[in-house]
Amino acid sequence: MPASDDSSGTNLDETDAAVSTAAAPADDFYSGAVERIRAFMVVLAVTLSAAACWRFGRWSALGFLLGCTIAYINFHWLKRGVSGLADRVTNGGKPQPASGIVAAIASP
Repeated sequence: MPASDDSSGTNLDETDAAVSTAAAPADDFYSGAVERIRAFMVVLAVTLSAAACWRFGRWSALGFLLGCTIAYINFHWLKRGVSGLADRVTNGGKPQPASGIVAAIASP
């Protein structure tokens, strides 16, 4: 029995290849998630603002659009903060104090 076989008789190299092939579509899907969310937010903001204007008037639509704009900016900042935190945690050679990580994320 070759060294790469496990006790069930399956070749581990073939199993690893099957798992990586199955994971590739999921990786593609998740890698584009942020751009899909941004586009979806913009489309919903425009569409629902138009519907609010028709149903409730322009001031209500303007308020809704302002809320959508604030939500979009918040999403952008959240993404930036999470990316910064992940980079800081994974790329640091030595452990970082929590206060330093928070300060790095909070600063513009």
